[in-house]
This record gives sequence, structure tokens and C-alpha cells, in this order.
Amino acid sequence: MHENQPLVMKEYTLSNDLILAADRDLDGKIDLSEYISLRKAVIAWSECADSTMSPKSLRCGLSIVSQGRTVEQSDANAVFKFALGLQQKNK
Repeated sequence: MHENQPLVMKEYTLSNDLILAADRDLDGKIDLSEYISLRKAVIAWSECADSTMSPKSLRCGLSIVSQGRTVEQSDANAVFKFALGLQQKNK
């Protein structure tokens, strides 16, 4: 086995995860609209989160991704708790 193979497989998994997250119509490809949504998410993360995401920074990020729509903190808290539950389930 090549010593870099685990790293390559990890990167491949990451790219599959990104496609899965951005692919709203589940066709296995990212079109322009999906790419723009992914870029908005990257911008939101860099603008709102420090090294980790908190409920407050998630609210900030959701406001960026949702094009300035009002996001209530209670909604952001609910999404944050749901995401933490998914993270624990996938470990």
C-alpha cells in the first residue's frame, strides 16, 4: 500500500461529503445554484464562526445564507441542537 493512500481516501470522502451536502436535487453533481449556496456557506462560516460554530454564530451564518432574512435566535438554537444530535449519531 502507498503511504499516502489514507490521506487520498480521506480527501475523497471529504469531497463526497461536500457534494452530498450541496447537491439539493440529488443528481450527484453540483450545478451553479448549488455551488453558489456552498460558497455562501463558506463565507458565512468565515464571517461568523471563530474556530467552532456556536448558536449565536449559526444565527449570523443563517442570515448570510438566507440572503438577509430575519433568523430568530430560537430557530438557530433548534437547528444547532438538531445538528449536534446528528453529529453524535454519526460518530
